Amino acid sequence: MRTINLLLNTRIKMVVLFFITIQLISCKSDKRESTLDSKETLTQNDSLVYDTAPRWLPEGNSLIFYTYRHDDEGAELYSLNIESREMTRLTNTYHNEWWSEPTNDSKRIFVSSDFGHSERFGGSEIFELNLNDNSLKQITKDSIEGVFNIMPRLSPKGDKLLYSGDYIGPKKNAEIFVVNIDGTERINLTNSPSIDRSGSWSPDGSKIVFSSNRSGNFDLYIMLTDGSEIKQLTDTPWNETDPDWSPDGNQLVFVSDASNERQIYLMDIDGSNRLRLTKSGGKDVLPAWSPNGEWIAFATYRHGKKDKGDIYMIKKDGTNSTRLTPR
Repeated sequence: MRTINLLLNTRIKMVVLFFITIQLISCKSDKRESTLDSKETLTQNDSLVYDTAPRWLPEGNSLIFYTYRHDDEGAELYSLNIESREMTRLTNTYHNEWWSEPTNDSKRIFVSSDFGHSERFGGSEIFELNLNDNSLKQITKDSIEGVFNIMPRLSPKGDKLLYSGDYIGPKKNAEIFVVNIDGTERINLTNSPSIDRSGSWSPDGSKIVFSSNRSGNFDLYIMLTDGSEIKQLTDTPWNETDPDWSPDGNQLVFVSDASNERQIYLMDIDGSNRLRLTKSGGKDVLPAWSPNGEWIAFATYRHGKKDKGDIYMIKKDGTNSTRLTPR
C-alpha cells in the first residue's frame, strides 16, 4: 500500500488522529458516490497506516477501530478478531469514518463522519451505521465547517449518546453533549469556556467521567448525567485524558503524561491506587475496557514513524501486553 503523501493546499486544514496530528492537505470532493457495501478481509501483509481508537464489540472477542491503511486520504472502519487477528473492512467510502461505538447487539455502529460536508476533513457529525444494509443515519446536525463532533459513547440502556462537541475546530472550547439516539433532545452538559471532552458513562448509567482543562491542565472530573454535581477527581501538574470506566464500576483507565510521554494508567474510582500500565517509549492513548473487565485495548505510537499507529491490548495488572495489528 502506498504511504501517505498528501499535497499541501492552503484551502483546507486536515485534522488527523484525534487531537494529536494536524496536517494541511489538498482534498476536494468529486463526483464519486459513497458506498458502504464493500467488506474486504485483510491479510497480515497490509502496511500499517494509523490504526487507532479501538472499541470492543459487546461479545468481547472483537474490536472496531479506524485506519487509513486502504486510503491515504480517508479513514475507514475495520473490525479485528482478537483470536484469529483477522481484520475486516466495514466501510469503503469517499469520506471519513472516525471514532466509533457499537450498539449492544453489534448490529449498528455510531460513528463520527465527515459525510455530507462539502470538503473532506471539513468537520464531522455523529451518524448511525447500520451493518445490515450499510446505511448511514445522521444523529447530530448542528456543527459548522471545520468543527468536529466525535467520540460517541452509548449509554448502558442504549437510549442516549454522549459525544465530544466542537472537539477539534475554531471554537476551541469543546463540550460534553448528550442526545437521544434518534437525535432529539440534545443537551450541553458542561457548557463552560474550557475544553471538556472524552465523556464515559458509569456502568449503572448514573454518572459521567470526563476530561477538562478548567483548572489549568487537563484533569478528570465526574458529574451526574444531567451535568450537575461536578467533582474534580484528579489534581496533578500533569494532563489526564481519555478516561474509560471499568465494567464493574470500580476503576478508571485513562492517559497521563506524568512520565513526560502519554501512557496508560489505572486508578480506583475515588482516585486512589494509581497504577501505570504501559511503559513504552511512545504515546499510548485511547484506552478501552473489554466487556469482561480483564483487558484494556489502546492505540500506540511506540513503533515510530514507520508504523504510525497500532492497536494493542494489555491486562489490567499491566502484564501480557499484546500487539493486535500486523507488522
